[in-house]
Amino acid sequence: MQTFRTRPGVLLLDVLIGVAVFSIIVSGVIYALLFAQTSTLKSGDHIRATHLNQQSIAGVKSIRDNNFADLTEGIFGVSIGESGLWELSGTGSVSDDGFISNVQVTSIDSNRLQLVATTSWDLGAVRIGESSLVTDITDWHREQAASNWGNVSLDSAYIDAGTPLFNAAVASDSFAFVTSEISDGGAGLYVFDITDTGSPNRVAEGYTLGSAGYDILLVDDMLYVVTGDDGAEIQIFDTTNASSFSATDRVATINVPGNSKARSIVLVSNTLFVTSLEDSTEAEIFSYDITDLGAITLLDSLEDAGASHTSIVVQNGYAYTATTNDTKELRVIDAFDAADLQFAVGGGGYNVPDTPDGTSVTAFGGYVLLGRLQGDLTEELHLFDVSESPVPTAAPFNAETGQSVNALDAEPTGTYAFAATNHDNQELVVLDIDTFVGGGNPIVDVWDTSTGLGRGVTYDSLHDRVFLMTNSAFIILQPSS
Repeated sequence: MQTFRTRPGVLLLDVLIGVAVFSIIVSGVIYALLFAQTSTLKSGDHIRATHLNQQSIAGVKSIRDNNFADLTEGIFGVSIGESGLWELSGTGSVSDDGFISNVQVTSIDSNRLQLVATTSWDLGAVRIGESSLVTDITDWHREQAASNWGNVSLDSAYIDAGTPLFNAAVASDSFAFVTSEISDGGAGLYVFDITDTGSPNRVAEGYTLGSAGYDILLVDDMLYVVTGDDGAEIQIFDTTNASSFSATDRVATINVPGNSKARSIVLVSNTLFVTSLEDSTEAEIFSYDITDLGAITLLDSLEDAGASHTSIVVQNGYAYTATTNDTKELRVIDAFDAADLQFAVGGGGYNVPDTPDGTSVTAFGGYVLLGRLQGDLTEELHLFDVSESPVPTAAPFNAETGQSVNALDAEPTGTYAFAATNHDNQELVVLDIDTFVGGGNPIVDVWDTSTGLGRGVTYDSLHDRVFLMTNSAFIILQPSS
């Protein structure tokens, strides 16, 4: 009989290996449990911080409602004083559970303030968590008369010899910047001296964007242009020397995921929101931190499968987009935390009857106005009351333009809104909002041009003018005196 003998050293080695493997497994399980618990705690901390930020903003709004003049620029804590009313105190406030909150108040103009509410908390090991919310508030007590846009007249126009297919415009005190397609010789971006709005003069005529230009906005001296450049869909320019505008004025770009599909932008504080056409492998809504133009960072993105988002506006912490989604032509996104975008509670949007796509959106005074392609069964304009709920719960007010609406804007008092349309004898439509809400026909005036379809429209508050963009013209319209 053959006998096998086990050496004691081998047996001991087996035991040690077994213990080590068991320790690794147990450690992994414990780590997974601790990681899950830590993630849950972080999520809870973030929710708590968001609540405190919302509370701070609500407190400042309460002070505004009492007396707008009590709000001054600076960084403050917000708390309830001995009188039982909200007040600004010190440079921050500390909650019972150790969260530190403050609100930075910045003047936009004599009638508007920007609020940035920030809450931070201790994550341990010298790490700090932080969350911020941004919103604008107005002195709603102040009466501001709107010009009479019920009777529109021509101030001036630049008519191109070709068909640039102008898209959008924005203006500074002295210059207007207008985007276009490039398919028929357009420059992509045009610069006009409008020191005299009655005589626009094109400058920097040798400049071409090199790709189509779509949406556009101007903040201080920085110009943000949505382009068809794959790899540089957002281009940012310094306009300090607008009269000699050139490629060297470009200071930053953003490569938006997808191939040349970005279409619309809006800037809130240091967060740039971007929407794009549908992409089967990428999201359609993006948020970027542009605090440092040399190090722009993507904060978050949101997918809306099968839908293009062609226009965006932000009001009271919510982003509203016009989409091609047949069951959500108006989308509503909770944008209070730009690093955590999500469709708003309550359905995330509104399904307007019939299937024509949403094309454009604007917002003012508790209302959101949606424009759509022409439909057989429903109108092209839909006005939603969002004063009580960010996601509309009631059917909108509706109005007929007879053709597709391509772009929308409104003047800041919310008295009038403007629509650029495909109608061959009313490329611009002027809407009276009070009449709209009252259930009447809101169209109080129209403008007819022989220069092509109404492709874009912008109300310019600096000059109290409406810019209408058509196939071949940049038209400046004025209210009646």
